Amino acid sequence: MKYDNIKNKKDTTFKRKVGIPRILFEMLVGVLEIPFKEKQSKGGPKPKLSIEDILLMTLIYYRDYPTFFSLGNMFELDEANVYRWIKWAEKIIYKELEGVIDITLLDESSEQLVDVTECIIQRPKDYDIQREYYSGKKKNILLKPKLS
Repeated sequence: MKYDNIKNKKDTTFKRKVGIPRILFEMLVGVLEIPFKEKQSKGGPKPKLSIEDILLMTLIYYRDYPTFFSLGNMFELDEANVYRWIKWAEKIIYKELEGVIDITLLDESSEQLVDVTECIIQRPKDYDIQREYYSGKKKNILLKPKLS
């Protein structure tokens, strides 16, 4: 799947496929443009992917966690090149947007992420403390997430 296949889709479909709204995607493409041109000015072979494809590949990686081999098949690249492009895009985006952008301003629904995984812990000796960590549906003593 390349960017050309999804660029003409409706905004809701685009967000479902990519994971972020189209306006944020275009903003991130703008962030990557200058470093991409600088990278190309140093010489070397012309890349097979456009900036949009590199960003799309990065977002698909973070959204679905496929292997680099699978992403390589999707974007017709070797898995080593997939890894290099994802790490390059991740580094640029993090450096450029660190402390600058507030995601809640872009998405009106203001979704929040909550880690709800339960981690197995060593069984406490005190029975009252054990009951606090015991999950009735499992046979383990678990550290449960605290929602605040």
